[in-house]
Amino acid sequence: VLLPSVTGVSATDALLRFLANYAEMAVPAELLAERNRLLQTMRVHARALSSLRCGMVAEPDLLTDLACWLHECGISIPCAITTGHQRQLDKLPLEQITLGDYHALEQQLATTSALDLLLAPASLPLHQGLSRLPVVELGLHESLHFTRPERLRLGYAGAQQLIFTLLEKTGASPLHP
Repeated sequence: VLLPSVTGVSATDALLRFLANYAEMAVPAELLAERNRLLQTMRVHARALSSLRCGMVAEPDLLTDLACWLHECGISIPCAITTGHQRQLDKLPLEQITLGDYHALEQQLATTSALDLLLAPASLPLHQGLSRLPVVELGLHESLHFTRPERLRLGYAGAQQLIFTLLEKTGASPLHP
């Protein structure tokens, strides 16, 4: 099975549905409880999430994964920069996708109205106008998942953690469960 995303409610539902059918078992109650906690978090923070405007810099697969989830949360993504074109990018709910690098990002941000947040690799050099934006680190430079399990994005719990990270970076100070 090919899943375009592994983060968020819809993506995790699809993954668990596939695994449950394959194993001929029901989805475990613990995972359904995680799903309910994620939905509750989305309800509680819906207003704050829907007012966010995020820019993204990511390779095509990661861009696809997170853009789908951010859109599901009601977050606007006025600009996105990626390194290459893949068919799945054409289906993303993004206002504009630019193929390029750091220089393309600078040009894009110069013409994009105010952003609240930038989702980008930690290795991205931030200076001039970019340094004013809070950054959520993406990709392999996320201090390696092996040593930072709290940075998980997979599944319901990972999607919930990403919501908290986005809100904390923008100063919304979410209440953790």
